[in-house]
Amino acid sequence: MAERESGFIEEDEPLQEECGIVGLYLPSLDTPHAVRLALQAATGVQHRGQLGAGVYYPTYDGYRRVVRSGLMREVFTDSLVSSFTEDNPYGIYQVHARYGTNGGYNSTNFQPAVVPDRFTQSPISVIHNGQFTATEHLRRKIHELTGEEFPEDTSDTYLYAHYLAALDGDSMEEKILKSLDEDTGANGAYSMMIAYEDSLYLARDSFGIRPFVLGRIKDGWMAASETKAFKKVGINPEREVLRNEIVRINKNGLTTIREGKLGAGNYCSFEVPYFSSPDSLTPTYDNPDDGIHPERWLSNYVARERAGITVAQYNPIFKDADFVTGMPDSGVPFSAGVAIGAGIPYRPVIIRDHYDQAADRRLFQGDDDMESIEKKVLVKLSLVPGDHIFQDKVVVLGDDTIVRSKVAKAMTRAVFNAGAREVHWAVGFPPVQHTCHLGVSMRTQDELIAAMFNGDPVKVAEAIGANSVTYIKPRDFIQARKESGEVLTPADIREIFLHNGECGGCITGLYPISNEGVIYERLTS
Repeated sequence: MAERESGFIEEDEPLQEECGIVGLYLPSLDTPHAVRLALQAATGVQHRGQLGAGVYYPTYDGYRRVVRSGLMREVFTDSLVSSFTEDNPYGIYQVHARYGTNGGYNSTNFQPAVVPDRFTQSPISVIHNGQFTATEHLRRKIHELTGEEFPEDTSDTYLYAHYLAALDGDSMEEKILKSLDEDTGANGAYSMMIAYEDSLYLARDSFGIRPFVLGRIKDGWMAASETKAFKKVGINPEREVLRNEIVRINKNGLTTIREGKLGAGNYCSFEVPYFSSPDSLTPTYDNPDDGIHPERWLSNYVARERAGITVAQYNPIFKDADFVTGMPDSGVPFSAGVAIGAGIPYRPVIIRDHYDQAADRRLFQGDDDMESIEKKVLVKLSLVPGDHIFQDKVVVLGDDTIVRSKVAKAMTRAVFNAGAREVHWAVGFPPVQHTCHLGVSMRTQDELIAAMFNGDPVKVAEAIGANSVTYIKPRDFIQARKESGEVLTPADIREIFLHNGECGGCITGLYPISNEGVIYERLTS
């Protein structure tokens, strides 16, 4: 549906929420080519959000915004992309791939979230990867400023956009600084892009929870959630957007609005084994200035493989097993590492169907319809047939995580049905026992299999029907993504992630900032 009103063009269909972003500032390229370039880059973050997609760019009459459910290729058809012809006066484009973490699955939560500035009426467009804390604070602030109230299922991004639009200030820079003040404004996890008039603003939280990278393209700039987006269009990362940093990009170049902080903050531990693509690069933060030296960054593939090599040493049965096979796609690098470490064959005998409509999305991100996940497992994944493959074999199944267990249960049963004598799981992430309020959609304790059994791998194995489950230890997990191998050990071991530049709140229950917006103060050194 297209609606033309005062020069604004908006199209929408029902979809869900967050979490891969691409922003482009490239005034020298015409709209049709620039939109295609931005969309091509955004396919590099498609894995971060597969529930819907959206695009925004300004026009001389207002703006063009399209948000719809589905994958990039389903939303941005050739016929739709061919309609992106309006002249763009500033060369600013935003693309969003959505994954649900906060708020309801309804039309008010579409991204980009576009809200008119309360004073100038110019559109403010916000795309956001992460999750704001203390959203009730935002609601109160908006009500104080405008008298407006919003439904309970309004997303954090939509609330933030309204809050920013309602604030007074002599400039947009001043309004953004006010809106992101750690004491009085919005806080939590945010890698965010704000388009306003002739400028594109980039902002990242002081913890550096979600990835955010910046690259040069011709006479402009591109920012994205991951370096894979840059690979899609043939550019190299120049640096990450530093934690706490706010920058403005316009005809005057890149200008710092708020100074960033070098070094590790509290990078989300779930990014490396699952969310981020294996062929994306991530700073290791072995050195304080690693964030501005992409030549030092480590691929997520290597970190996952290293984790697997370590886990192979934990359980003697791994070295005596017949083979390892990995859960496509994110579990494959870790599983290959297990095979290397155990000295047994890796056999890719679990095949992912990339073409079936029920199987081309990541099952973890289907949390809006969790009852169907287990049914979809053997539609998305299939075992290579043949009695000689599994019959009477001791099989090691490797995966990045076991969070809700629906996939693990279905695959364990399938391997036993194929004739396996024993099935043992190797897992590249420690037991997930706590919900996340910083951008990963783990909303209730009841959905977390490890939480049900206090992280006991024996009971988890019984619950999924396997002979054993072996999780990587937190210290070894942290070490796998560091080049130096140095891991700090605090007196209170629950703080090990916080002391080593990560957020492992879903594992330990200790987060850099609480859901109420209280910043955690370390108890030990």
